[in-house]
Amino acid sequence: MSLIFDGQAYSQRNVTRDGGNFLPEYSIFNTAVSYAFHLKPITLETKFSLNNILNEAYEEVRYRPMPLRNYLITLLITWNYEKN
Repeated sequence: MSLIFDGQAYSQRNVTRDGGNFLPEYSIFNTAVSYAFHLKPITLETKFSLNNILNEAYEEVRYRPMPLRNYLITLLITWNYEKN
């Protein structure tokens, strides 16, 4: 089982050369929990991710909003084989 927590902080960014137009600062925090089941001959790994925990409204590009809080569920199936 693993628990992952990460965050990014961005300062105010100028959009124009004169500094009159800018994108405001923001911080994003994400977390994920995963667990692997080892079943011969396969391995199943499940993962639940929660992105933008604080529901921060932000833009990477002017007038193009990024997603608010969102979830991701992943199932990874790996076939384990032995080479003879």
